[in-house]
Amino acid sequence: MVSLTAVSVPFRIAFDVQDGVAFYATDRLSDVCFVLDVFLSFCTTYIDDTGVEITDRFQIRRHYLKTSFFVDVVSTIPFDFLLEALTVGAVFRSLKLIRTVKLMKLLRLVRLSKLFKMKSQWMSEFDINVDTVRLLKLLAPVMIISHYVGCFWYYISANKTKDNAWWGRVHFDDPESIISKYIASIYWAITTMTTVGFGDIYAVNDYEKAYCVLVVIGGTTLFAYVVGTVIEVTSNSSSLMNREHEMVQRVNAYIKERGVSSEFIVACHEHLRFVDVLSVDQEAQVVARL
Repeated sequence: MVSLTAVSVPFRIAFDVQDGVAFYATDRLSDVCFVLDVFLSFCTTYIDDTGVEITDRFQIRRHYLKTSFFVDVVSTIPFDFLLEALTVGAVFRSLKLIRTVKLMKLLRLVRLSKLFKMKSQWMSEFDINVDTVRLLKLLAPVMIISHYVGCFWYYISANKTKDNAWWGRVHFDDPESIISKYIASIYWAITTMTTVGFGDIYAVNDYEKAYCVLVVIGGTTLFAYVVGTVIEVTSNSSSLMNREHEMVQRVNAYIKERGVSSEFIVACHEHLRFVDVLSVDQEAQVVARL
C-alpha cells in the first residue's frame, strides 16, 4: 500500500487524473489498512539497542509513541475524503484543493523504513545475495525519484498555454493521452538526471528553467552516488562489507543445509547484525582513544 501511494498520488495530481471507482476504492482500502497498522504497532515487538526483543506491552506502546506514532497518525487521516465530504459545490474543487491535499498521504513513505528493517528476514527466507539487496536498495529510490521529478516537470506547466510550455514543443502520437505525456516526462527526468540531456525536450518558461537547474544539480549528485555505489559493489572495495557479506553467505549456506526453521534463520541474522555493529562501535572507541 505504501508503494502504491508513493506512485499513484503524484501521478494523479500532476496529470489531473479523475478519481474513478477503482481509485476511490483503493484509497479507502489503503486508509483502512493504515488504521489497522497503527493499532497493530501497539502490539508489535521490537529490538532494542542491546539486541534484545522487547515483548512487554507497556514498553512497546511507549516506544511506538516516542518514535513513529505521530507521523503514522497524520499520514493515516484521509484529509482528501474529509475535505470532499465537508465542501459543497465546485468552488474548492475548481482550485484542485482536494487533489493537492492528497500530498499529505506521501507522509506514508516514512513507513518504508519498517520494510528496510525487515531486510535480514527477507534475505534469509528467499536466499537473496547481499550485493543484490544493495543494488535493489539503490535502484528503487532512483526510480521513485525519477517518477517524482517527471510528474512535477509536467505539473509546473500543466495549466500553461501550448506556446508557453515544454509539452507544446513535443510531438505526441496521441496529444490527449496521459500515458504519452507521462512517458515524455519520465524520459526528460531520466536523461536530465543522468547528465545525458538530448535536448529534444527543453524548458520554455522561467518556472521550467528554474526547475531544470535544480534537477541538474540534484541529478548530478545522485548520478555520482549511484556510480560510486555500483563500483563499490562490483569491486568489493570495502573490507568491512566484505567481512559481513562473507559471514552472511556462510551462515546462509550452513542453515540451508541443516534445514532449520525460518524463525531461527531470522534470529541468526539479527545476532550477526548486532555483533557486527557492536564490534564497529568498540573499534571506533579504541581509535578515538588513540
